Amino acid sequence: MKFWEFWKQWFRNVLANKHVIKISIYGFIVIILLLLELAGCNLFTDPEQVTMDHEVHRFH
Repeated sequence: MKFWEFWKQWFRNVLANKHVIKISIYGFIVIILLLLELAGCNLFTDPEQVTMDHEVHRFH
């Protein structure tokens, strides 16, 4: 068995495992959500709450 044949067969076996596919999809979604949050899309934080916090800090 050649080197590339081994890795091709190994990759097919990994993709045949449904748990690996599910975990990979969940991980991909989490990474995308974190990148969007870091980019400033405010998916998890309320934008109005953020502006109110800035106003409170300005008066103190």
